[in-house]
Amino acid sequence: MSTPKPPTAWIRQGWRGVQPKHAPDDLKHLRPPETRPIPELERQRVGRVVDLLLRACELSMSTGASASETTLMALRLGEHFDTALEVNLTYTSITISAALPDGDPITSMRMVRTRADDYARLTLLDGWTHRVLTTSLALEEAQRQFDVLTTRPRTYRPLVVGLAGALLGGAMAALIGGNPIEVALAGASTGLVDLVLRRIARAGIPTFFLQLVGGSIPTIVGLVVMTVADSLGRSTLVWPSVIVAAGMASLLAGLSLVGAAQDALDGYHLTAAARTLEVATGSTGIAVGVMGTLWVGLALGVPAYIVPTGGISPRLGVMLVSSALIGIAFAVIGHARPVTALATGLLAALGAGAATVVDGATGNWPLSVGVAAFLLGLSTMQVRRRLHVPFGALASGAIAPLLPGMLIYRGLYGLLAELDANSHPSSYLLLKAAAVGLALAVGTSAGRLFAARVLRPADDAGRRAVRAVGRLAAEHQQQHGRPRELRGR
Repeated sequence: MSTPKPPTAWIRQGWRGVQPKHAPDDLKHLRPPETRPIPELERQRVGRVVDLLLRACELSMSTGASASETTLMALRLGEHFDTALEVNLTYTSITISAALPDGDPITSMRMVRTRADDYARLTLLDGWTHRVLTTSLALEEAQRQFDVLTTRPRTYRPLVVGLAGALLGGAMAALIGGNPIEVALAGASTGLVDLVLRRIARAGIPTFFLQLVGGSIPTIVGLVVMTVADSLGRSTLVWPSVIVAAGMASLLAGLSLVGAAQDALDGYHLTAAARTLEVATGSTGIAVGVMGTLWVGLALGVPAYIVPTGGISPRLGVMLVSSALIGIAFAVIGHARPVTALATGLLAALGAGAATVVDGATGNWPLSVGVAAFLLGLSTMQVRRRLHVPFGALASGAIAPLLPGMLIYRGLYGLLAELDANSHPSSYLLLKAAAVGLALAVGTSAGRLFAARVLRPADDAGRRAVRAVGRLAAEHQQQHGRPRELRGR
């Protein structure tokens, strides 16, 4: 007769049935790999791979790419060169670590020294990556082609970029209902802003002060024009508020709203926070420049008809043409190729037209802008696949006509002077401007994600890269008996 088991034995047996028998797979990358000695030539080769990818990542980040695009590029190239990588990006630094079979990794860091949108060079970098991956270029040839890419001149001369800046300001003024005189003055003031900022930026002036100076220049032009027109008895010919608002919108167009939202939605929160803070700092600089100049002008007794009025032009043809010119000018300022600039102009006209239609049906401008931005995100993904250009190169210029330049100006003016009884309070106007900016950023990024993950997921390069990296890492583990994890972030 068998002896009955005590209660504690039943408890232990039950506990063993609850516990899993194997360690979790998601912790495999934390276990020490099996080490083996490697020749010095292999270590030198991996060091050259890390150096090349660091320089490619810096070029990608400095010319306008998002953190997720840059990380995926590095991971795909590392897999091509048979090198396991850990890639860590922040807004100002890039760190890449390559695992070696002897257990001693090679880790190197590089700072992102300069930032200047150059969408043509970013497109060339994307083409270089595609050639390396599809034609099995050797490391030496890939290095040579990358060096050639970095020595190419920019797409446009500074004079052309300055004229594009003037066109951007003039088109902004036409979009918000300016007459020919106001359009010409807005174009001239915006061209002056581009000239002055380019000169003083060489001295390493921080972004806040650059934007402060940029916001004060069109405001000074508006005050001077208004004073001269009033003294000549022709104050009804020119509304300086159009000049100021156009200049503000032109400066806002240079801030990376799309990039900040894209990094946040992709999970690169540190980089997204840095981009968002940069946008906030630049916007605050513009506000301080405008408010300070307005305060001085009002203290000196300038005429009162600088009170801001107006919105998007009610004339459909003017609105579409102005929006298209804004997109084209923004693309040229970012050194995009002519075909890309034309596509950006068409997308900008599409977005402005969609926002106007939705606003007529709902009467809610932030909602209308959000819907238009979502449509722009969808359309931009389709266009970029055909032109082989980065998403940001198209989206940033496409949303430029919808930036809340007039709303911000009206809100700032209301903080310094009394508006008429029919005007909204300044807090309402500034909150509405913030809602428009948020709708632009989130709507565009949501449209991009919807197009990539729902409409055509099989064509998304990022998803293909992640799947390929995971598959090849698993194959390597089966062949060599040790985990090979390729991770981003």
